[in-house]
Amino acid sequence: MEEQDKRDRLIAEWILRIATLEKLLLSKGLITDKELAEAYMDSISKMTEFMKAIVAQKSDNNAQN
Repeated sequence: MEEQDKRDRLIAEWILRIATLEKLLLSKGLITDKELAEAYMDSISKMTEFMKAIVAQKSDNNAQN
């Protein structure tokens, strides 16, 4: 459980760092709200595909065992 806690904390740290960078880019006018939203939606789509692949792989592994 300790490893999972470390991983979760690292993920939370990265999320905060990314959010800070997004806020900075927006405040400096380097990206627009629309560009950020588009990038976010693209990331969500890719994450969804990745999660589906993981579930399928686990199902295949369970079927083989």
